[in-house]
Amino acid sequence: MAFEERAQSTRKNKRDAATRGNGRGRKKEQSNADYLVREILRKCSDQSKAERYFTMLHETVGKSNALGRIFNLEEITEAYMRVLQSFEDQKTMELAAEGSDSDGLAGSGSSSSSSSSPRARRGRKPKEGKQPKGKKDKKDRRKRGGGEELEGALFGSDSDDLSGEEEVDREEDAGFSAEMLADLGNVEGDEPMLIEDGYNAAAWEEIAREVLPGFEGFNRRATAVMCTAGIGQGRLQVTFDDHAACPPLQPHQEAVGFLMHPKSPIDRLLVDHPTGSGKTREMIRVLDNYFFDPRPKVPIFPKDPVCRNFYAELLRWPSRYRDYFCCERPADAAIASGKPDWKEYRFHMWDLSGFAEEEVRRLCYSIRDVLEMKNQFYCGRVRRSLRQAFHRKNPGELMPAAPLRALGYTSAGGSFASLSANGTPNSSIMKIGYLKGTGNVYCNKVVLMDEAHNLVRSQTQYADQLQKLRRLLFEARNLVLAGFTGTPILSEPSEGRQLLDIIKGVAAPEGDEGFLSSFPMRPQPLFPVSLPRGLPDGVLTVGRRRQLIRKVEIRGEALKLYDIKRRLGLPGRRLRSYCNVCTFHASFHDGRHGTKQKILAFPEDCCPKLLAIAQAVLESTEKAVIMCGRTSGYVVMLELMKHLAAKVETPFAVATMNELSEFNHCSNLRGERFRVLVADALQCSEGVSFLAVRRTFLADVPVSPSTFIQQCGRAIRMCPCCCGCCCCCCCCRYCCGCCC
Repeated sequence: MAFEERAQSTRKNKRDAATRGNGRGRKKEQSNADYLVREILRKCSDQSKAERYFTMLHETVGKSNALGRIFNLEEITEAYMRVLQSFEDQKTMELAAEGSDSDGLAGSGSSSSSSSSPRARRGRKPKEGKQPKGKKDKKDRRKRGGGEELEGALFGSDSDDLSGEEEVDREEDAGFSAEMLADLGNVEGDEPMLIEDGYNAAAWEEIAREVLPGFEGFNRRATAVMCTAGIGQGRLQVTFDDHAACPPLQPHQEAVGFLMHPKSPIDRLLVDHPTGSGKTREMIRVLDNYFFDPRPKVPIFPKDPVCRNFYAELLRWPSRYRDYFCCERPADAAIASGKPDWKEYRFHMWDLSGFAEEEVRRLCYSIRDVLEMKNQFYCGRVRRSLRQAFHRKNPGELMPAAPLRALGYTSAGGSFASLSANGTPNSSIMKIGYLKGTGNVYCNKVVLMDEAHNLVRSQTQYADQLQKLRRLLFEARNLVLAGFTGTPILSEPSEGRQLLDIIKGVAAPEGDEGFLSSFPMRPQPLFPVSLPRGLPDGVLTVGRRRQLIRKVEIRGEALKLYDIKRRLGLPGRRLRSYCNVCTFHASFHDGRHGTKQKILAFPEDCCPKLLAIAQAVLESTEKAVIMCGRTSGYVVMLELMKHLAAKVETPFAVATMNELSEFNHCSNLRGERFRVLVADALQCSEGVSFLAVRRTFLADVPVSPSTFIQQCGRAIRMCPCCCGCCCCCCCCRYCCGCCC
């Protein structure tokens, strides 16, 4: 104990002696941010040198330095912002001094003004052929007092006059600093050359370069440029070689990938392509075009399950983002590709339909974490040391210039769009490229919206978040924005106009040329035949309605209860639920007051419409999908279907959304394993694909024509997107419970 106290006393005496010798006692009371600002401004003459030290400091967050100081991320960030402001002030002063009179009075006045931020040292360049005199250097060191010692303790000193305290830690600090600076030194030399993607940018320069989006004649210019580049001139790729690496892009997909490119004059585009036409692959192509763009990538989707599906599609289709993920997670890449060396299948389409749902979800979370690039950015740029380490570990591979994170509409207009008390974004990805003072987190971003019609949806509990998102996207500067939808009009024609205006932005011209890519058709060789003919995109005429709707009579207890509810004045939405099942959906259980046994024993009296759908599935061996709302009998429909499927001569399994991968797998092409899938109509109305489905049953009345198109479009998919499955005949049949 006595020895320990004596050692502590000795260290204290050394620190006191050093403090008395150079007057550092008062300075040590300063905050860590003030301390960093003072020392870095003394050490560095410009911003580039200061950034090296901030990079080194970021690597030592939470660690104690030689002086016992521990820096956290907030203190380092605050110091960086103050140092940056100081260098900007210094540049302003120098420019003012150059433009002032020769007497320099203006410069003197500027330098004498008080400021709350530390003042930067204005270094003078020595004359050519002359070196600074040693006496002057020693005089400056004496004038600075103990500043050099603090610099040495923090960064490693380059002076010869070391105090006793620095002498003890000189080896460790100097070695660490030298290692960090050596790591920062030759980063640019290790950068691989950017690979040209073959984009014909010269065509935009050669053809009517003065005509820009929004002005008359731009559509003609864009058409001529695409013809020159050979875009959209090929034939529909209905079939392809089974041994080919990946199905080719269709002409309408190539057009979107060509228009939304960093070398294209188009920055904002509304893509109106039908459901099932491969819009997700178009989004991946556009994101791949902006791989080297320093702006963060923010794809936005209706719901969280659709976000996960997007990451699954990123794993499925070849892109530079998938290559980067494979470099960072080679073990997961081997699982997803089915090859020990994923590079053998770099340009192949990876089939994930054979994986269990839990494994697909794990892989999706893995690629999301990699593409977010957490802790790899500082002050808006990838850390040099991390970029260099990646290229040394993966020679010849490419690293994205900015992170990618998929969001839901509510998150994009809610938590991810919020600002902290000091006016900076709360989200780390939104901090990159943020323009101070604008309050708009979407400035300097690349945003792609799936099912963009949700942006103008007003009848929702998330109206405030959507309103905020609309305003931010409309006013954002330097924003690349693409909205993908198959139903730009929800209920009123004005909604389509509103959506296009938001996409165009506040600074757009009045014209619409160059802001809309429309493909209002489903070419028959490319899409399956749908019955009745002309649906779901055509007008619902009387003849089509007769083929589409199957009437079911309500009788028994269901009719009695329905009549009671009708007389009570229940709204139509509630009455439609009683058409599906006569009891409240929550009472369907095996408990004391449950109705499960009664409904399964007498379905013709309790749920005649759901029974008619189940019997139609049993009568045919064709692969089918049933969509029913969760609040209008989804659980009853699922249990009734399982109950009846187990009683037939050849029992079959009934799938839910948890078995979607197995349902869509090529081994279940004709319903060999799962003949039918029962889905929640609300959950599966957007962003979900049902592959090789022959019949679709809708148990609820769609609330709008766009909802009807979206629900039918889940099974009417473009054939090459379905792993090359043959064209299947999809019969959309609408089952409506009718009474007197």
